[in-house]
Amino acid sequence: MRPTLYGDAVIRRIAAVFSEIRAAAEDIAALNGLSRGTLSVGAMPLAAAGLVPEALQQLISGRPGLQVTVLEGHPEFLLRELRARHIEIVVGRLALVEGDRDLGKESLYDEQLSVIAGSKHPLHRRRRLSLRDLAGESWILPPPETAFHRQVAQAFDMAGVDLPSHNVRTLSVPVVIGLAARTNAIAVVPRSILTLGRVSSDVQALRVVLPQTKGPVGFVRLVGTGESPALREFTACARAVVASIVSTWENDGKPQRLRSSARPQGNDKATARRNRV
Repeated sequence: MRPTLYGDAVIRRIAAVFSEIRAAAEDIAALNGLSRGTLSVGAMPLAAAGLVPEALQQLISGRPGLQVTVLEGHPEFLLRELRARHIEIVVGRLALVEGDRDLGKESLYDEQLSVIAGSKHPLHRRRRLSLRDLAGESWILPPPETAFHRQVAQAFDMAGVDLPSHNVRTLSVPVVIGLAARTNAIAVVPRSILTLGRVSSDVQALRVVLPQTKGPVGFVRLVGTGESPALREFTACARAVVASIVSTWENDGKPQRLRSSARPQGNDKATARRNRV
């Protein structure tokens, strides 16, 4: 059996009602000083490798009873789950999200790129490299249908270098890191995961001068929906992590690891600034 067109409309409204009732219950629990609650997050692959776990680490440290669900997937899947209210927020590349009226987007920062290689790769002996110097290397690149591939292709185009041939196409950060550590292949990764220290010491960034490209990363939510205390704290934690990433980039031209930062309270921007690393 399948619902009619009218049935679908009713189901969407009922889902919204139950979502708001659950949020109201969590608001009451927060007012009573309880640390319990639930949070459901959708994470695109690259956000799942860095920003999302870092923000959740800070959030959970102050809410030991919080129940968190994280769904990782491509935008089409995550947006379906968001519209069905199975998740409360999507974190990832905003270029992958169409401008539908029911979706609200908040840009957090523009992701930058880094080129990595195994720590024993001979290229680490070079003090300064360009993309042209690396054209003949074995590469791991993102799949061509992804926004990350478009950002990488743009960097090569701005450098006046043809996109190199490659042996592996993947958007999986663990696969990229594992292959780079075990072979002579090199790869492009989001600079933020290096800054956050979420890369094995068997892999290091090469000293490559890269053109600055735009890759906006942020939140996607349903317009007009309320937010639970847990969601408010999660977004505050994510903004604090982003502030630390951007501050590190501004203060040092080379990727470096961040120290653990204090968890921000609420969504107060001043508090987030005080908690920068």
